[in-house]
Amino acid sequence: MNQIRPKGFYFFKRVATAIAAAFAVNALAQSEIADRPAIEEVIVTALKREQAILDTPISVSAFTGTMLERIGASQLGDFLAAAPGTSIVDSSNGDQVIAIRGISSLFGDSPVGYYLDEVPFNYIGVPLVPDVRTFDLERIEVLRGPQGTLYGASSLGGTVRILTNDPEFNEFHGKVDLTGSGTKDGGENYGAKALVNIPLVDDQLALRLVGTTEDFDGWLDEPVAGLKDVNDREIDTFRAKLRWAPTDSVELVLGAWAYRSDTGSSPSGNSEREYLGSFVPDILQPSTFDYDLFSALLTINSKYFDIVSSTSYMDSESETSGFFEVLRPADTFAQELRFNSVGEGRLSWTAGGYYRDLTTGFLFTVPPFPPTTQDTKSESWALFGELTYAFTDQLEGTIGLRQFEDTRNRDDTVVAGFDPDTFELIFATVAFEEKYSTTNPRFNLAWRPNENVLVYANAAKGFRSGFQQPGISLFIADLLGLDIGPGADPETAWSYEIGTKTQLADGRVVLEAAVYYIDWKNLQTVISVIPGALGAIINAGKAAAIGLDFSITGVPTEGLEIGLSGNINESEYKEDVFDIAGIVIADGQRIQGFPALTLTGFASYRRPIGSRGFYGVGYFSIQHTSERTLNFGSITTEGDKITQGRLRVGIESGKWGAYLFVNNLFDEDGMVTGHGFQPGFEDVATRLRPRTIGLNVRFDW
Repeated sequence: MNQIRPKGFYFFKRVATAIAAAFAVNALAQSEIADRPAIEEVIVTALKREQAILDTPISVSAFTGTMLERIGASQLGDFLAAAPGTSIVDSSNGDQVIAIRGISSLFGDSPVGYYLDEVPFNYIGVPLVPDVRTFDLERIEVLRGPQGTLYGASSLGGTVRILTNDPEFNEFHGKVDLTGSGTKDGGENYGAKALVNIPLVDDQLALRLVGTTEDFDGWLDEPVAGLKDVNDREIDTFRAKLRWAPTDSVELVLGAWAYRSDTGSSPSGNSEREYLGSFVPDILQPSTFDYDLFSALLTINSKYFDIVSSTSYMDSESETSGFFEVLRPADTFAQELRFNSVGEGRLSWTAGGYYRDLTTGFLFTVPPFPPTTQDTKSESWALFGELTYAFTDQLEGTIGLRQFEDTRNRDDTVVAGFDPDTFELIFATVAFEEKYSTTNPRFNLAWRPNENVLVYANAAKGFRSGFQQPGISLFIADLLGLDIGPGADPETAWSYEIGTKTQLADGRVVLEAAVYYIDWKNLQTVISVIPGALGAIINAGKAAAIGLDFSITGVPTEGLEIGLSGNINESEYKEDVFDIAGIVIADGQRIQGFPALTLTGFASYRRPIGSRGFYGVGYFSIQHTSERTLNFGSITTEGDKITQGRLRVGIESGKWGAYLFVNNLFDEDGMVTGHGFQPGFEDVATRLRPRTIGLNVRFDW
């Protein structure tokens, strides 16, 4: 007789299996001999001060520049999902959607904070973040769970920080990296990347210049016009940083960053690798995405505290053309001033203030009709602080608080009618002003029973500003005598987690794990007021996410490193949501856009060849992601399970290296996202680049 078990039983069964596996690895590691090499220590600044990652009492993953070079990564999608609890969908046109621990959304601001060095990036009303190329990065940090105290309103689910290398004093050096490859059912791809580090004044002044250019052929064919490989892409980047240290206690780093991406069309196709554009078949949708970033980071060290001032300006623009045209510019000025305590006492603290002036535009045109526009200005500020006190050598507690306010003004211009006397269109302007505010606390308790084990408990609140109703929707609703409300209220999420970071076998094995529960309220979503004619943005009520993050990394023998990481997540709505057609979202339905299971395994090997300084290297990884869902009003579609592999082998010495690589080793062509809902589009979705085989060479001097 079959026993009926509650839904949560299966989640905890998975958790128990993972914990059992961890103890098995522990037992195996403790039985190994003690003279083997340990895992390299990684230093992070996730809590706005330098700490070893294993001493940082929050869930954070770090990918160093050396690691990214070893695996041959060129973009975030190549590795970011290896951070437990992290999901990424790369559109291949310059932007991407990142979700952490089930906090996923297709509407409103991005629920994940995103920083290029100290510079925050945000769009208003669109959960997209920009692509970056991973050449010459210092590291990338992924902070999981709400980071509302130190990183603010856009960090509802977590924060991603991309940190570039600073110029180095007193050492002239550089690097050239060249890549050529071919894609199955596509064409040839090329890439050239270079950096040069130029010391200008001994111990005081240095300049670092980085440039990349990449050309990727497409692999989707347009069936009606007979066009081949329509989703090609070109990417060019340039970065310059000037570092000046006039004294031992003062340092100024000036930065400039330019990014240009041109795409023939999106990777939206069917299983036959044919391009089919969304909603309008067989019409290409070329796009561009550009941004320019300027920053100044001033650090002053004193006897009592450090002062850090971060000033930045970012100008970005994305444009899509085809049957319709979309233009989305954004300008951001941001200033943060913070103070960090110094010294080895029991009390440490961080305090500061933040100001941001963000303007975004949205222009939507269906030729030959005039455009519909939205112009939004957000002016926000915050005061924040965290205080950590060590009660004993083993136990410390942290209390953090952030007060945040955001004033948003928006003007929407819509076509309101037609004047038959003048034969001219009549335009109307709908104006909005909304103010959002929140107080976000964080509480943390960290216990170190010995130097190899850290156990922590963390409770934190996250926040995402509300979303104003589009003017065109309000105008149509007013004509029909309908009340669809002013828009969606802000979202909040309380996260509760318990985690551990443990070194085993004299540092040759590292185990990290965290169990979390997230109470998420006022999810922003879209309902259909009049099917096919009028939609509205509302709050969907309550949701919750429960999950387990884990990673195990080991060095069983010299030169060999292996690891396994993953996330088990159940994130679902806790209330029914209705539109005119009935239930749009059902109580118990999974949150769209986030997989229930992700697993990543890897093995990296490096050993000497002969006695002349040559090394043979190899890297293999395999990543599995369960299905993601996608909602279209009352219709929910589902993508495919995705399993992809990467392989890289080569030979290197201190100054050069040559590597053969295979990306998408198994030629995975499943639907990454949920598929389309129109007739004939049931097989159309975002898909991975097919198997790509190539050669990469690098030269250092």
